[in-house]
Amino acid sequence: MTIKLVGSSSGSVSLQAPATTTGGANRVITLPDAADGTMLTTTNPKAGNIIQVVQTVKTTITSTTATIPNVVDMSGMSVDITPSIANSKIEISYCFNIGSNTNSVAFIRLNRKIGSGSFTEIFIGTETTSSTGWYATNTVYTNDAYMSNVSTCFLDTPSYSVGDVITYKLTYASHNGNTIEVNGYPTVTNYSTPSNMIAREVAG
Repeated sequence: MTIKLVGSSSGSVSLQAPATTTGGANRVITLPDAADGTMLTTTNPKAGNIIQVVQTVKTTITSTTATIPNVVDMSGMSVDITPSIANSKIEISYCFNIGSNTNSVAFIRLNRKIGSGSFTEIFIGTETTSSTGWYATNTVYTNDAYMSNVSTCFLDTPSYSVGDVITYKLTYASHNGNTIEVNGYPTVTNYSTPSNMIAREVAG
């Protein structure tokens, strides 16, 4: 059964019932009596609504001896999301453990690529090393006695077209060329921790 509401000047809106319901149940949609309002849909959400969530989980141990400013990709720590509506924001969060074979400072960058473009760094805060002017999303002191936890959450406002794939990835390096290891630390070979990176589309 279909109920058609005809516009006062043109057009119409139809309320279409499904052909069948599970077990022949009678479904009821109740409109609120609190106040006037506008029906929200997946293409007309309320600002702040979460539209979709995408997650990457990294369980392997990877390491680098790269020295700033020569960063390298943090293998397994990237995530793709394709916004479904215009003007969305993208909330990025990530969490991982990192260690070193000796006292060191690890620098972590958050990068974004839209469509077939190139990666650019997203600046969060103003951390820098005075000798190089090198900015990082996170800096963390670490040594071979423990692993340091790194976690960040950031609401990004990229300029994109609907259908564009937006890729976020992490790159990293140390300040002195010592080994930096993600999900573990070099002096222990039988211990590892998982990491994750999450992208959420947030209605603008």
